[in-house]
Amino acid sequence: MDPDGVTFYLRPVFLDKLPANFLHAGEPLDKPRALPTLEWICGAVTPVGGDALRVSLDRSFRQQEIYYVARAMGNADIQAGVQPVAIKLEPSRESPQQKIDFAKPCDVKAGRTLIPLQAKSDRGLPVGFFVIAGPAKIVDNRLVFTPIPPRTKFPIEVTVAAWQWGRAAEPKVQQAEIVRQTFLMNR
Repeated sequence: MDPDGVTFYLRPVFLDKLPANFLHAGEPLDKPRALPTLEWICGAVTPVGGDALRVSLDRSFRQQEIYYVARAMGNADIQAGVQPVAIKLEPSRESPQQKIDFAKPCDVKAGRTLIPLQAKSDRGLPVGFFVIAGPAKIVDNRLVFTPIPPRTKFPIEVTVAAWQWGRAAEPKVQQAEIVRQTFLMNR
């Protein structure tokens, strides 16, 4: 984990020999020349380039792990391979607590394109956001409204969450309790 507390690295590698719990354990393994690659499938991270991933909570955070697939191209002698990878994020629980101050956004009229979001951690760490419900998405800490489906009944409830992951590096800080705010979109 980087000092920012939210960036970490995942790099696929080839094993040199069969692991201890396999038949013929310790025997050498052939490897193709091309390095394996990772592809993000789903989960509460954002790929930020190279082997770097950034924690990016979303509404599925507590229900699903982070899923990747490691791919290795084959050659004439070695078959291509695919290996699923599951990661479970565990926030720091042995450090000072923090709280988020996130005021409820004002109700808006349909047709508005966006509203800026502001929240603060009492530990001075950056706060992120995600949409729990409603016709919106988060773009650069702004709530950007998406098209409203035909025959939608007004008012529409929009629920947004503010989060702060904490830090596993010094100075350690616990994950903040996620703060949810709901406001209305009116005609």
